Amino acid sequence: MRKWVLLLITGALLWGGEKPMPKPPNLPKPQAKKPEKIKPPSPEEREIEELSKKVTKLLNYNFKLENFNRMKTPFWTPPVKVDIKPKKPVIQTRYSFEVLAILDDSAKLKVLKYRGDQLVNVEKKWFKRGEPVATCILWRVFDDGVTLKCGKKMITKRLFNQFPIKVK
Repeated sequence: MRKWVLLLITGALLWGGEKPMPKPPNLPKPQAKKPEKIKPPSPEEREIEELSKKVTKLLNYNFKLENFNRMKTPFWTPPVKVDIKPKKPVIQTRYSFEVLAILDDSAKLKVLKYRGDQLVNVEKKWFKRGEPVATCILWRVFDDGVTLKCGKKMITKRLFNQFPIKVK
């Protein structure tokens, strides 16, 4: 019995009077981790990143009062210079025609030249069939009127157009 007591005392002295040391648990061996593939950020994540950068810029933006007039905001971008030249208004030249008289193969026409709304020139002249009248050509001459060809358009002007004849 003395042997057992001595063993207990020596064991207690070795371990400082505490319980015997427990066995270490059986842990799995560490394995090498596979590197994860980095996914590109989605458009929403990019937008969130940009906003967070702007917010941190705004929060960390310090300025001194003495340089206040020279400071620019954190979102300041230099102005883009655009050379805009004032456009000149396009004033169109228009012509108006009136038939004054008709004789055989010629007609006396009154040519009114307008620039925009302003009357510029009034010309009264005899024109023969086929002659140019302003930007048109005197195409046909009738008993009571004339036909002018202006490009693809045909304009018919009648003599005494201000008093139309009523037919019953």
